[in-house]
Amino acid sequence: MVEQCLTYRNMEIELPCALSDLPTPCFLVDVDIVMKNCNDMLRKANVAGVDLRPHVKTHKCHEIARMQVGGDKSNGIIASTIPEVRYMAADGFTDITYGIPVTTSKLLPLMSICYDYPATRVSIFIDSKEQLEDIEMFYTDPQAADLIAHYKDTHHGTLFGCFLKIDVGYHRAGVDVQHDEAAGVELAKRLHESKPLVFRGVYSHSGNAYNAASKAEAKAICTLECKHAKKFADALVAAKIPCPTISIGSTPSCGAADKFVGANEIHPGNYVFFDRQQMAIPVCKSDQVAVRVLTRVIGHYAEHLLCDTGSLAISKDLAPQDGSYGSVEGTELLLTSVSQECGKLQMPDRIATLGAPSRTISDAQIVNSKHANAAVPAIDKITPKKRGKAEEEEEEADVSAGSKRRKLDASAFPRGSLLKIIPNHSCLTAACHPLYFVVRGEEVVDVWRPCRGW
Repeated sequence: MVEQCLTYRNMEIELPCALSDLPTPCFLVDVDIVMKNCNDMLRKANVAGVDLRPHVKTHKCHEIARMQVGGDKSNGIIASTIPEVRYMAADGFTDITYGIPVTTSKLLPLMSICYDYPATRVSIFIDSKEQLEDIEMFYTDPQAADLIAHYKDTHHGTLFGCFLKIDVGYHRAGVDVQHDEAAGVELAKRLHESKPLVFRGVYSHSGNAYNAASKAEAKAICTLECKHAKKFADALVAAKIPCPTISIGSTPSCGAADKFVGANEIHPGNYVFFDRQQMAIPVCKSDQVAVRVLTRVIGHYAEHLLCDTGSLAISKDLAPQDGSYGSVEGTELLLTSVSQECGKLQMPDRIATLGAPSRTISDAQIVNSKHANAAVPAIDKITPKKRGKAEEEEEEADVSAGSKRRKLDASAFPRGSLLKIIPNHSCLTAACHPLYFVVRGEEVVDVWRPCRGW
């Protein structure tokens, strides 16, 4: 007979409980920090005079989505998967944007959500005429006629709200409106005139801000994004195409900036949790990171500890500041290697730390870039800081002593002891876990079940 796995459900844990009662690895969410992070972003948007349409993909959890909108479920949100859209509609959210360019295979599932939840209005992204033509063809498809007819009755003859996805520097998706503004205007005109759609405005994502080497650089990226998005929106208005929404941002860009001149909406998401990636820029401090992976020490070895957190519990994103998979709260330990279900914890390598180049770039380089649509140069083009003579002499002394790795005192971390790992990329780490153990301090006060699947 196969034994039951060690899970929250079959351990019959009663809440509140201690961390030591939990199975490991598991995902901890500090509810007070999440609430503060959400309130801080709501306040920032209010002071800046812009709307906040938060992204929910980081957490995929209605408890946190409610905090992001201050309890107002008519406030727009963005989701990245069909299950997220349905999950949030079922919780009463009425303005949900499906946040990746849509294909026809996604149209019926999205329409069925609105059929099941008539108060919910779904919006989509379009960034090509081919997408638009597919949707318009679907609009007349006999196989979907009954559903479309019902949908027309309840949504004034249209199927979806629509944002034109524009690219102003990230180069992942969207119409490159700096390279070919006319093509963007022509597509926007067709969206505005399309019977199945209600044109809501333009949407840009400054994902390039994640590569920023400083808060000033992330802020400069935000400034450029606002400028280019507003310029294109003005071109639409000049062409007699209404553009009610100019939506911009990402967590690093919105975290670094306080003003969003030219935009009237921001859409960050990672800020609810933050992580070491955001700390490295920095747009947050360690006490603003709301999540940890709880792990147990399962072995002692000559130069490392082994813990029960591997790649399936932490992800394999590396930290920009030290190249590790995560750091252990309250210690100098780094998660330096991960297998599927376990990982190696070691003290920092002093030579690697001293020799690691720091990415630096001036604001002038960003603003005066020859390529206006490339707000951040490629990382391999950014000049490392030069180390001083004292640093070089210290490194040489370490090399001569043969002590690359600092000594680990394993007695401080007995087998079975609990440690908290701060993740590098909280979005991916959260997605590894089917349950969020909600904590206040060292006490577990609730368990949340996020949405999963595609």
